[in-house]
Amino acid sequence: MSKEFERYIWRAVSNHKRGYKTPRIPYLLDAFLFDGERILMNANFEETEEKILFALIEHLRLKRFGN
Repeated sequence: MSKEFERYIWRAVSNHKRGYKTPRIPYLLDAFLFDGERILMNANFEETEEKILFALIEHLRLKRFGN
């Protein structure tokens, strides 16, 4: 991952506050909500935070660079 892409991810997550003081990503069962889109968690990980983070990184990568 390039430093530029790391900064892009950090800005996207940091700006996702949904009216709260700190960033939040709501989730339920096997999916989470980010920028109005329902994204499935990455089932290859055990911890919920990892499932969300790695799925979000992949989502942002595809959004920015395409396939």
